[in-house]
Amino acid sequence: KQWYQRRVRGLLHAICGLRRCNMALARIVKPDGKPITPLEQEIAQAISDLQVHEDWSDATKLLHFCEAKEMIVGREKAIVVYVPVPQLRTYQMIHNRLVGELEKKLRGPHVVLVAFRRIIAKPKR
Repeated sequence: KQWYQRRVRGLLHAICGLRRCNMALARIVKPDGKPITPLEQEIAQAISDLQVHEDWSDATKLLHFCEAKEMIVGREKAIVVYVPVPQLRTYQMIHNRLVGELEKKLRGPHVVLVAFRRIIAKPKR
């Protein structure tokens, strides 16, 4: 009986922890299959927390981003979040609120949303 209770407790803990983690990681769609960085995990978790606790519309709950990089501009740090081009318009509608909340959650650096565009070479004949 004890082993069964421990197993059930472990499974419940794993499911609850994985559900929260998977909800956050579902916000990241890497086009090149690169590994997810800790900065991207932090941003994904912050966006998931905002969408759970705030009154976001249903359309914004389906948003995801491609990549996030930390850059130094002058003497200050900035985080550039690359979003898919088809979702750029939706991101622009919630830009002020999202950027303000991300800057509060990440404690400091400026946050910039940029479309992830890829230039494809013309096929040679």
